[in-house]
Order: sequence, then structure tokens, then C-alpha cells
Amino acid sequence: GQRWNMLAPRLILTTRAELEGTGQQPGLASPIWRAGQAYDAASGIRLLQALNEAPVAQYRFQIPTPPLKPPTRELQERDFRPVHVVGAPVSARLQDRQRLNDLYRTINDTKTKPAPGVAVWEEYVALLNAALTPATQAVLDLVSRFGYLSAAHIALVQGSSESWVRRYLLALKRQQIIVAWQPYHYPPLYCPTRPALYRLYRQRGWTARRALNRSQLYVGPGKDIPGQHLTHTLGVRDFFAQCYESARGAGDRLLDWRSEEECERRFVYHGETRSLRPDGYGRLYRHGKVWPFYLEWEHGSRHWQAGYREKLGSYHAYRFTQAPYAIEGHFPTILVVALTSEQSDWVCQAARQAAYEYEQPCLPVRVATKDDLHHQGLWGPIWRGPLTDDSRDKGLPFG
Repeated sequence: GQRWNMLAPRLILTTRAELEGTGQQPGLASPIWRAGQAYDAASGIRLLQALNEAPVAQYRFQIPTPPLKPPTRELQERDFRPVHVVGAPVSARLQDRQRLNDLYRTINDTKTKPAPGVAVWEEYVALLNAALTPATQAVLDLVSRFGYLSAAHIALVQGSSESWVRRYLLALKRQQIIVAWQPYHYPPLYCPTRPALYRLYRQRGWTARRALNRSQLYVGPGKDIPGQHLTHTLGVRDFFAQCYESARGAGDRLLDWRSEEECERRFVYHGETRSLRPDGYGRLYRHGKVWPFYLEWEHGSRHWQAGYREKLGSYHAYRFTQAPYAIEGHFPTILVVALTSEQSDWVCQAARQAAYEYEQPCLPVRVATKDDLHHQGLWGPIWRGPLTDDSRDKGLPFG
């Protein structure tokens, strides 16, 4: 006790047992508080007397246990828990947190029969939204929408400090809403869990049953994506994160970024149902105009040429349906990032061939290599169109 003599005039102490046993207004009308050197049971005083009529709501009290060695995280969490003196003996916030943990164990317990229904998931999402701050919810929304994001990605998208982003990610990880997955030679990548995906689908306006069925299909990080596609996925994330950074530095801004799932389209072309799934979609505000674009990131997979022929045909069919014109006013630019200059030559040739087969004007394709992006930036004169055979004839991606 003598180790705390220097702090004795500043401490006002009580115990949890006394605090919970004082009725509806703990501590306000009961002499259970001890201040200064008088730390015996017979010297209790009233809280308002101890605080000299100060507002009680501004104070939180804790009972410190002085460790004999530098405290570890477990010691800090066990011995330095704050005791709230306002509200019920067991605060509503602690009750909500306990209920939140119970619901999480219920919806993740595979042995529970029958499986938790929609009402359990709805209650869990409502308590989760009430427990998270707006800044933490913004980070959770990004992780839920895209997945496989590092702390550096989120910091560039939000324009904030990476250290602050790590704090939000740690809070979400403690709540078991997201998981960190670190493959070999990569930084930790943060992915959503099934409750986070259920929350995301409900925000999109899906019905509770549809959101529950869709979220149950998620198998976890590293299992829903083949290993050879991880480089492709991270390349797309890096591209859009650099878009936010470069546009913010030049006075422009990236207005929108949509994931592969969000920009997927299904349409009918000549009586046939077809689909289009770009790697990403964005809208860039640059030089006083808004430029929409699709992104196609090549990762050098096998049979990639056949896949590009089919995808360029889907772009032609989608443009024929006039679907984008009602939204953007013109068809978005298709930015293709190739591995080598030989691949960029082939993409330009395939774009001309697709225009001939569909008897339409050539698509607004712009092709660049990854080396050009790395050395000259995203919006430099590194992009070439499909109507030129000269690899040195390059320009800006828009305009």
C-alpha cells in the first residue's frame, strides 16, 4: 500500500460489491467511498462530498493492483478494468457486450441444432452497429466490401494514418468481426467473417433470408481464392489504392471504387443471358470532368488469351444493350494492365478483332504494362490505344 502513498490524495476508491449493492443510484447516496490515507471500512464518505459537488458523469474509477513487474497485456486487462459509476449497477453497455459475445458464439457454433435463425442474426447486427464507432464502421465497410486489404490499402483509401487504421482493425479483430490472414511474403491481409458479410448484405437492401443464405457460402480467407489468383487480387487492390493517393496529390479525386462483385452485370443480348465481371470499376474526377473506367488486371494465368477474347466480346454485347449510357452518358474506358509489352500488343489486336466480329466501333481500350505504372505513375503518357501497332505511340488514359 505504501507504493501508492504519493497518489493517495488523488484516489477515491470503492469495491464492486459495494457499488452493485447500493440500489438504483450507486454511490450517490451511500457512504461507500474512501479517499486519501483513510482506507478502512469505517471511514466511508459520500461521493458528492468527496468530489466537492463535481459532475459525476465525467469520472471513471478503477481499483489499481500494483504489479511487482512491468504489467503485461493480460495483467492490464484483468487488473485495470474501469468501473462506471453512472447508470445501473451492471451498465447497459456491459450487458450489450456480453449479449454480443453470446450471440457470436451462437451463430458460429456448428454444433447448435437447429441452426440460429434470422432473428438471432438481426439482433447481433443491431448490437454490433450500436457498439462500433463511425470510424470503425467505415473500416469494417471497406474490409467487408473488398476483402484482402492491408492496413496500408485502407490508409490510402481513407487518407488517414496507418497507425490509426491499425487501431481500428485491432478493435474489429478483438470483436471477431474480421480476421487477419498473412500468406507467405505478404503483409497481414484483413478479410470479413460471415457476420460482417451478413451486415454488408443487409445494408445493400437484401432480405434477411437472402443475406443469411449468401453469407453462409463464405468459406474463409485463403479458401475462397486460389493461390495463383492472390497476386491478381492484390494487384487490383494496389491499383485502386494508388488511384486514391495519386488523385489526392494532384488535386483530383477518385469518386467511386466498386469491387468485382459490385460491378458484375447480367444482361440479355439477342435473347441470350450473358454476364460481365470486370476486375473493378471506378470514377475519377480529373481536370473538371468525371471519367468512368473499368479495370482489367492481367496476372499471366494459363489460357488468358481465350479469356480475354470472351471478355472483350462481353464488353461489346454489354455496350450494345445501351445499359451504361443512361448512367454515365458514354461507355467507360477499359484500362488493361498487362505483364509485358507482348501481351499489350496482343490485347490491342484482340480488341480490333472483336470490333470486326461484332460489327461495332472499337472499344475504348487503353493498355499499359506494370513496369510503366511503376516508373511513370498511373495517369502519365503510358497508355496505348487499340488502333495503333506502334508500342511507342502512347498517351493519357482519358480524353
